[in-house]
Amino acid sequence: METINQAATFTIGQVAKLKNVSPYTLRYYDKLRLFPKITRDKNGIRHFTQEDLQWFDIIKCLKETGMPLDQIKSFVDASYQGNETLASRIALLQKQTSKIQADITLK
Repeated sequence: METINQAATFTIGQVAKLKNVSPYTLRYYDKLRLFPKITRDKNGIRHFTQEDLQWFDIIKCLKETGMPLDQIKSFVDASYQGNETLASRIALLQKQTSKIQADITLK
């Protein structure tokens, strides 16, 4: 298991309070591997980094646009693959933008 710098990490309870989200939601997102870099200590306690908190903000934003979690997962995974996936990430965001614009037009 990876050594964890306790000062630079947050527990699930701390993240839940900071981000005003339930621990259940964070566990579910972790189960879906939306936070691919979360580490656990020897007791199995999750430790979130500042990068994980930034990813949560991105995930929340994408979710608020109505993007399904499986597409968000694709976006996260592609982001960690580097610049060669930039075109596919842009296409995914453009597709979501089109959906939002269509929804606005219908209202």
